[in-house]
Amino acid sequence: MCSIEGEPPEFFNRKTVTAKKPHKCDECARDILPGEEYTSAIGKWDGTVSTFKTCRHCGVLQNWLQRECGGFLYGGLSDEMQEHAREYQSFWLWRGLASMRRRWRKRDGSRIPIPSLANSPELGAHHG
Repeated sequence: MCSIEGEPPEFFNRKTVTAKKPHKCDECARDILPGEEYTSAIGKWDGTVSTFKTCRHCGVLQNWLQRECGGFLYGGLSDEMQEHAREYQSFWLWRGLASMRRRWRKRDGSRIPIPSLANSPELGAHHG
């Protein structure tokens, strides 16, 4: 669990921006539409510069991993959430994972609201 490993990036910058054109979330692959806020991150790991775009929905799950595990790996959010959901049997984690896999859409096609980190589990002493 918690796949945070390796050397820190040579440089890293993460900021919230508003989309001027469509983008794909690098975690759930949903469309980030013009006018929608998302997180843009750029860094250099092992000599390679990489950029990542994350929708606000997936950003909540990344923030949860940051809080509980001290970080996360870009592009690995689904796997991390699945491992944590299995281990802790948390409804919030299972719901987040299922919603992410449906690209944050309800069965009727409407967008699921951005999850609240305030409703997320605190794993604290159980986590390691």
